[in-house]
Amino acid sequence: ILKMVMFMIHIGKYFGYIFNGAGKILVYPHHAKKYIKNKDEYTLDERYKFVKGKVNEVFNDILKVKLDVTGLEKLKDDETYLFVPNHQSMLDPLSLIYLFDKPTIFVSKKEVYKMPVVGKIDYIIDSIFLDRENPRDALNMVRKCREYLLNKTNVVIFAEGTRSKNKEVTIADYKAGSFKCAYDTGCKVVPVVIDKSYIIL
Repeated sequence: ILKMVMFMIHIGKYFGYIFNGAGKILVYPHHAKKYIKNKDEYTLDERYKFVKGKVNEVFNDILKVKLDVTGLEKLKDDETYLFVPNHQSMLDPLSLIYLFDKPTIFVSKKEVYKMPVVGKIDYIIDSIFLDRENPRDALNMVRKCREYLLNKTNVVIFAEGTRSKNKEVTIADYKAGSFKCAYDTGCKVVPVVIDKSYIIL
């Protein structure tokens, strides 16, 4: 009986997370509406600060996730970086927003734009949506990344080109073109290892 009670308490806790989280997430589009409809009226700093606040709520209040981070102290506020992480989960971009106070934009596949929450987040913070079937779009992506880096805005490219679907979550080969904008601008490249983010979902 005691085991059954403990099990029900455990299950109840997770249902609480779900209902609490669902309620908060459902109101996010309403809060984001002014940034989406009148995007040009707000600076990237203002929009990123809004998004970061909501992402912090997701990690702290809904998912109850604690990230174990090493090496963040090596980054300097006056430097501009191209971050090149591996990719395990849809939560990876949110994890990086959670960590970075300085506005950081992402390169995402165009399909992400249609996603209810992540797509809106990407749009609000000026992320670049890439059509992977169009070679010209890849060149346009490199040009836009170069512009952001020259304007002192950090950029994140998941250089594997997709999430890892290997059960052992190995890192796939990186696409060489991902580094072109760093080569052109001379910015520093920061490799990032994301480990076990797939477990959260």
